[in-house]
Amino acid sequence: MENIWNGIKNYYITLGRNYHVDPLIFLGIHLVATPLFMLTVAWLIKNYRQSKSIE
Repeated sequence: MENIWNGIKNYYITLGRNYHVDPLIFLGIHLVATPLFMLTVAWLIKNYRQSKSIE
């Protein structure tokens, strides 16, 4: 389990170095954007299955 956390930490540190941004910024964006994306996809699927408009 520790290896997974180190991999995640290294991923964000590498992103920060590559784009010259604080890794916490990337982490914050992912923590906000991922659940919103998942909720949107779930809502679209639910409405599609119920034959409702997705507009």
